[in-house]
Amino acid sequence: GSAWGAAMLAVVIAALLVQLAGLLPHLGVQLNAVSLVNLTMAAGISVEFCAHIVYAFLGASGSRAARSSAALRRVGASVLSGITLTKLVGVAVLAWAQTQIFEIYYFRMYCALVGTAAAHSLVLLPVLLALVGPPPLLPPRASTDNLSLQDTFGTDRD
Repeated sequence: GSAWGAAMLAVVIAALLVQLAGLLPHLGVQLNAVSLVNLTMAAGISVEFCAHIVYAFLGASGSRAARSSAALRRVGASVLSGITLTKLVGVAVLAWAQTQIFEIYYFRMYCALVGTAAAHSLVLLPVLLALVGPPPLLPPRASTDNLSLQDTFGTDRD
């Protein structure tokens, strides 16, 4: 693993949580036990958005900027469609909830979380990785695209 990559991931997630907490008053969400539990869950959910980008960055070769671009090309669409859009669709039904707790504390907070997490993982994180990202985990000659099980484990396994 990469302690440097993990530290960058932690910094981006902390920034995301601070921004999300700052958005709460603008969304009409009071700070209480429910919103604090949601903020705690937001930390875990935001890892899902950001970890794929960092992992792809660590497995790419080239300069930091090239690796950041490669990471976005490799997993950016999956983060956008597979995580962002599915979460938005899943939470959209709560917009019409008759219970105020669901509409305020779940719909509003989760929409803000998804938007903020998508922006941090697809915009902020790649820029930070391009500027001060960790070195690749693989030697420059190797790439995750052409590694076989023979290279990884020493024997071919089906």
